[in-house]
Amino acid sequence: MLTISLAVLSCKKNDELNFLTEKNLVDYDLVQLSNSSPNIPLTFEYGDGGVPDSVGAYVYRHNTTTLVSKNIIKQLTKNSISGATITIPFPLPSIAPSGLHSIELILYGKNGAQTKKSFVIHIINAQTPQPPSCQYSELPLPAGRNAWIRITAPENTGNDDVFITGNFEGAMGGGDWSGGGNTTFRMTRIPNSRCYYIAVNFQSGAEFKFTRGDWSKRVQDGNGADISNFVWNGQTTQSCLVENWSDRVVIAPRPDVIPQSAIQTGKLTVVVDVDPSLAGGSWFIMKRGGNFNTDKISMTVFNGNSNKYAASIPRQLNEKYLIYKSDTNNNVINAYGIDQAAIWDGVNNPVTIYANRLKPAGPIRAISTTLALVGGATPQGWNNSANNPQIFTIVPNSQNYRFTYNVALTNGNGGFLLIPTPGSWSQKWGARGSFRTGNVVWDGSDFAGAPTAADAGNYKIDVDFERGTYLLTKQ
Repeated sequence: MLTISLAVLSCKKNDELNFLTEKNLVDYDLVQLSNSSPNIPLTFEYGDGGVPDSVGAYVYRHNTTTLVSKNIIKQLTKNSISGATITIPFPLPSIAPSGLHSIELILYGKNGAQTKKSFVIHIINAQTPQPPSCQYSELPLPAGRNAWIRITAPENTGNDDVFITGNFEGAMGGGDWSGGGNTTFRMTRIPNSRCYYIAVNFQSGAEFKFTRGDWSKRVQDGNGADISNFVWNGQTTQSCLVENWSDRVVIAPRPDVIPQSAIQTGKLTVVVDVDPSLAGGSWFIMKRGGNFNTDKISMTVFNGNSNKYAASIPRQLNEKYLIYKSDTNNNVINAYGIDQAAIWDGVNNPVTIYANRLKPAGPIRAISTTLALVGGATPQGWNNSANNPQIFTIVPNSQNYRFTYNVALTNGNGGFLLIPTPGSWSQKWGARGSFRTGNVVWDGSDFAGAPTAADAGNYKIDVDFERGTYLLTKQ
């Protein structure tokens, strides 16, 4: 978690309190929230001008008056050295998705005066819904039992019975690994909950799983894959989580969490999304023209996603940083042979590069001076004719790297593609990202159409082949 620190100092002795921003926060910094770090911490100091009455911290969706979260602390004491910390709880992504947010910190003086300071930050909200907590009665173990086994089951368990099965059943009057159905091993459900429990008699090395009556309805992990047996930990109470049933798999989104080393105050975070064909090895980022031996910055692989890497680099407006695998001869390019560069535009953080091609020894496709729009979400539909009127404009002085076009996009009729040669389907650019932003990919999947009727409308589409990105801005 990136800590955000603010200093509140007073220049006068009349309770007029003024802010002094410390080095731990600058505009457009990146803050990542996760289940282990769900709060935004703000640290501040106040000086000799008097003790403030209270401090409030407010988070708004950027450029709106929509309040996302807030916190207020009172009963402050005079302390100009250590200051105080206020944490702001942040909702789940379903309520507060990732994006730009404004933080307003207000110092309330005892005389009613207020001093305000605002910051704009990027929030990556990687929190996921957690299973409900179960409240169990502390019951004594029945005779002949030495362990309570408790589980939290998925919501789609409904009112079905849940059974424990394993290598202990034979010693308790059943058959080992029966798969369920034996009422002796049916778990008790806490009414109106997803919580189940049972008292068992385990020996050292006991292994077990859960089903809803037979092996076709067995426990699986969050991705719908079979799991290893649970093993008794020797304790009187052992709690387990059932994420899925094999016949009712629901795969919940699991956002990638950027390595914390790649998130630093005042720097730009670069994420490289590597195609599996190129995954593995060492990845680096370096300013174009730098000395690979001394200037390269190592990238850190994501925990849980071996196809993603990240690093923080100096935040220099319009400076080009290239991505390398292993050595200086293997930097990331696109299908036109254009070096894919991480470039800060003064606002966006992080920057994502899609890597599916390294600098080759052989020829590359010629850079096209034409770019057409074809797709069900567009006025012309999927009619890929040689005289397609939906033609992008080349941005002046961009070396044919940047294109722009204004178009009315609908929802419900499919997405669209970018066509370098109108009338030909053999060459096309697709997308890797969301409806509004992402990476352009040669021969990739269709760009998404407007997800809802409310999202339909006139859009400016910007395509940048050097950054390898597309951006849709509603007009």
